[in-house]
Amino acid sequence: QKILSDAVDTTLVHIDADENFSKHDKRVSPFSVFGITDCLINTIHGAFGEDNRLHQLLNAAHTPYIGSSGLSSAITYSKPASKQMFKANNIKTPRWRVFDSRTDSIKTSARKLFRSFPFPAIIKPACGGAGIGVTKAETFQDLLEGLAVAADIDNTILIEEYIPGRLISCGVLEHARKEQTYTLPPIHIRRGSQTYNYRHATRDRFTPLGTKETNLRDQITAMTKKAHEMLGLSHFSRADFIVSKERGVYLLEMNAIPHMGTHSPYTFALNFAGIKPNEFGKHLMRLAAE
Repeated sequence: QKILSDAVDTTLVHIDADENFSKHDKRVSPFSVFGITDCLINTIHGAFGEDNRLHQLLNAAHTPYIGSSGLSSAITYSKPASKQMFKANNIKTPRWRVFDSRTDSIKTSARKLFRSFPFPAIIKPACGGAGIGVTKAETFQDLLEGLAVAADIDNTILIEEYIPGRLISCGVLEHARKEQTYTLPPIHIRRGSQTYNYRHATRDRFTPLGTKETNLRDQITAMTKKAHEMLGLSHFSRADFIVSKERGVYLLEMNAIPHMGTHSPYTFALNFAGIKPNEFGKHLMRLAAE
């Protein structure tokens, strides 16, 4: 809201983990909010905002909104589904396996996995965000514990090859700077904690790529544009990469709704690109009107 309030008249609507809507600290019906809304700016990074549930409510109420369609958001939100699309379109992404805690025996499957999959590995819920439920497994015991942690959040679990390297974020803002798919400057994220989740995000430090890293910048922006368009995303998005000295650039995931808090790589990139908050807000309104 701080980013947009200088450009447009905004009302903040809070949606809690149980999908209850509130405005000015009072519980309200979703449709009472939608009925007086010219356009909804969905900034919910993660469940409900990116998994098509909010989109279904908005479509039922015929309320315009900024951002991607429900289908594109849901595909992007599902890490296995989006990684399948990366692979089909020749976009490098770390190797992965999918584990279903409803049908697979954790111990039996973990033994097979530990023998056949490269470790260390990253264990994460198949659908989720903000690093919640994400662990790194180096030993068999780590794997068992990581699967149990992820299973508390999602029945479907992604086991992803761990590739050491630099974490790079690259945002998209459509129809900016006379480009259909404008990519913001890629940003190097230096984690403030080895175990990342949203509680540690304020410790992260952001720096743009160096002036001599032109080839890397071009490769990352090209992959970001390709993934954004291939997934059918709209208005904005953010790509997260790992860059290995030995193996090159790998796309980890796309975010249909990038985190837009005051301390986030997307907001940092907007500022570095010279796009002021009021300019960004007005630009979103123009996108909504198209």
